[in-house]
Amino acid sequence: MDEARTAALWRVSAGIASSAGLFVEEAIQLAIEMLDEGDQRGAVLDVAALSPGTSQADAIEPVIHMLAALRIDVVQSSASEPDRTHLMVKAFANGGLSVEQFEGFWWSELPPYDGQTDTQRRVSILLDQLDHESNPARQAALTDEIKNLLRQNFDP
Repeated sequence: MDEARTAALWRVSAGIASSAGLFVEEAIQLAIEMLDEGDQRGAVLDVAALSPGTSQADAIEPVIHMLAALRIDVVQSSASEPDRTHLMVKAFANGGLSVEQFEGFWWSELPPYDGQTDTQRRVSILLDQLDHESNPARQAALTDEIKNLLRQNFDP
C-alpha cells in the first residue's frame, strides 16, 4: 500500500477516534479505489458497497472492519484517553493528520509537566520550534523529526 493510501486510511481512523467523526465518503472512496486495484477482501467490499450519504451510524461497523483488515488501528471516541492518544499519535506519524490537526489534539491531551515522558517533552519543544519557524524547508524537517521521534519512542 502506498504512503498516500496509508495516510488516508489513518485519517479515517483518526476521524473515528476524535470528535470529527467518521469520514464516510472518504472511506467509501478508498474502498472503491482498492477494489479497482484488485483488493477483494470482504471488509473492503462491504465498505465499497455503501452508498454515498450513508450515515455514520450505518457505516461505522463496516469501516472499522475494513481498517482492521488493513492493519490500521482504530478506537472510537469513547475509548480511554491513552488509547485515543496512542491512535492519534500513530495517525499523525503515518501522515493521517496535518501538524495543525495533531498539534491541537497534542496540547489538549498533554499531561502536566511533571507527568510527561521525555518523548512528550521533546515533541512539545519541537512543536514550539515549528510554530516559530518561517522557513518551509526547516518546517518540513521539524515535522519529519517529530514524526520520527513519535514512531520510535512514543509510549502513551
